[in-house]
Amino acid sequence: DLIDLSGATMYEKAFASCTSFKAVKFVSANVKGSAVFSGCSSLESVTVDGQDCAEGSWDFDDNGNIVVNG
Repeated sequence: DLIDLSGATMYEKAFASCTSFKAVKFVSANVKGSAVFSGCSSLESVTVDGQDCAEGSWDFDDNGNIVVNG
């Protein structure tokens, strides 16, 4: 199932280590902290600003930019 977080503001570690998300969609401008999806091992699909990102585990730098690990 897709979780659409495009209208939400996400702060540091908001969903860290959440294992129930399989697909998320959001707008990068709404990310206000780092490591928002760090350790989300079940993520299979991430869409940022309408662009699909490659599979992997997801993290963010201090500016809210997505960083792909793995």
